[in-house]
Parts: sequence; structure tokens; C-alpha cells
Amino acid sequence: NFSYFATPEFLTITFHILTIIDIPIHMFGAYLIQNSNCMRSVKWSMLNLHFWSVLLDWLDGFLSRPFMLYPALAGYTEGVLVRLGMSTAAMAYLFFTLFCAVTISIFGIMENIFNILFAENHIWRKIRFPYFMINWIFVLTHFLYPIFNTPNQKHAIEFLKNRLPEIDPSVFRHPNFLVLSLDLKPVFPIVLACFLGTWQTMVFVYLIVSNLEKCAKTMTLSKTTLKMQTKFLRAISIQIVVPLIVLAMPMFYIGISIVANFYNQVLNILITIIVSTHGLASTFVMLIIHEPYWKYCRTLF
Repeated sequence: NFSYFATPEFLTITFHILTIIDIPIHMFGAYLIQNSNCMRSVKWSMLNLHFWSVLLDWLDGFLSRPFMLYPALAGYTEGVLVRLGMSTAAMAYLFFTLFCAVTISIFGIMENIFNILFAENHIWRKIRFPYFMINWIFVLTHFLYPIFNTPNQKHAIEFLKNRLPEIDPSVFRHPNFLVLSLDLKPVFPIVLACFLGTWQTMVFVYLIVSNLEKCAKTMTLSKTTLKMQTKFLRAISIQIVVPLIVLAMPMFYIGISIVANFYNQVLNILITIIVSTHGLASTFVMLIIHEPYWKYCRTLF
């Protein structure tokens, strides 16, 4: 834990390098989504997911530069937003709000495909707007309780010093240091957000697949259209799954760390870096997996 790789300096340099790589790639991805004529029907839902994914990457990176102390739900921030006067608590709220926005945006892509293909005379078209409003209200409010119920910081810091004596005491004196919670209450809204996003996405994947199978049997869509839609559904599923795997690895470690009360600052920094690359992974996969995009990329070389 006293390795250079456990220091804020290493985290800062890494985020600077990632930012230099991130910005042009994300801008190029947004440009392709916006200007591709082959995928106009899903352009806005894909651009929506890209937008929230990029914001989540940047917030976990150069905008907040969080120095986390798992298994404790505590740490401090040193990024650009700190210089603009934003507190660590506000950035924690913003991070989990963006995380939830990403899960809802993934569901939004699948819903958009269903709406375009099969909802022309379906009741869903009448209720989809209020349904999405409820989802976005949840996005904005689901993490308010943990933010407004942080423990007494003086007592919480003393508790952490006794629980994790291996942590460098200077960390606790950082002006932006925050103990979010001494229990697992903040975990529940995060789990709920993951569950709702996954459940809603899977429902619409099922509806799309079952309707495509029905169309194949009744020949209500041409073979060419069925082939194109199946190919796109497979591609968008891969684009979604890969960054989710990138996010799942740190979450798995955090869960193990909390349960086992295991502290390793090198690993804490590593998973912070991994989380900040999930949007980059999504953009790379998007450029590779969607035929119109990779064909355009080939013309550049």
C-alpha cells in the first residue's frame, strides 16, 4: 500500500493520459452516431447512451479524481470540479446519478427498437413517455437519502482509524475527505438501480426477439429486414455487455473487499481507473461491431 501505484500522484498522471486518449475517441464516436445515415432510427437513443457513458467516464476521471478507501465507503476528490467548488458529497451524488442514467439509457435503446418495429398500434406508444418520466425521476432521486444522511464525520473518521489502521493518517486530514456511510445503506439504491435497468432491458430484449420470431413464422417482415434487425440486435447487445463487464469487475472486487474487510490501496486505484474506462470500451466496441461505423473507419486508413 506504500507503493507509488497507491498514491494520488499515480492516479492523477493516469487520468491525464486517459483524458488525452478519451476526448478525441469519444468525440469521433459521437460524430459517427450523429452523422451515420444507415442507423438514423436509433441515432438518438445511441447518442443518449454515449452521452451518459462519456460523462460517467469523465466524472470518475479528471472531473473528480476520486481517491477511494474500500472497504470503507469513504475517500476524497481532487479533480476539476473541486476547483470549481463542488463538494465530495455532491460528486458522489452525481456519480451514482450518472451510473443510473447509463442503465436507463441501455434500456432506452432496446425500448426504442421495440417502439420502431412493433409498437405502431400498441398501447405502449401511449404510455412510454410517462413511463420514461418515472424512470428519470428515479435516476435523479434514488441516491438522495445516502447523501443527506452521512454520519458525523469526526466520529466516522475515528471509527475508520480503528477499523483500518493501515490507512495513511494524512488521508483523513484532506479537506475534501468524506465518509459516506459506516454501513451498507448506500449499496441498496445502487443495487436497485442495477436491478431495474437490467430487468427493463431484458423485458424489451425478450419482446423484440419473440416478435422477430413471430414475424419470421408469419412472413410479415422480409427475410432481408429480419436478417438486418437480428444482426443489429446482436451487435447492440455486444456493445452493451462489454462495458457492463468492465463495470462488473470493480463492483465484484468492492463487494469482496467490504465483506472480507480487505484494504489494498493499489487495487482501489486500479478499479477506479477501470471504471473510468467503461465508456471508452463502449465506444471502441461500437466502432468495431457496427458495420457502417467500421466501414467508415476503414476509409480513413
